[in-house]
Amino acid sequence: MDEFNPKNFNVLVLTGLKQCGKDYMCAQLTERLSKTSGRRVVRLSFSDELRNITSYIFPWVPKSPCN
Repeated sequence: MDEFNPKNFNVLVLTGLKQCGKDYMCAQLTERLSKTSGRRVVRLSFSDELRNITSYIFPWVPKSPCN
């Protein structure tokens, strides 16, 4: 694998209100970019990481809001 170089990466940030289609847009972009350009797309979510950290510190807090 090549050495990590931040110049080789594009970053796209989606923001918006709840339920406005950010996950849908991410899924569409991921599908189209991986098909057309063969590029790897990684979805990162601040809230997912925050839930993981909170669950680690406070084990009784569920990782998923549905639990």
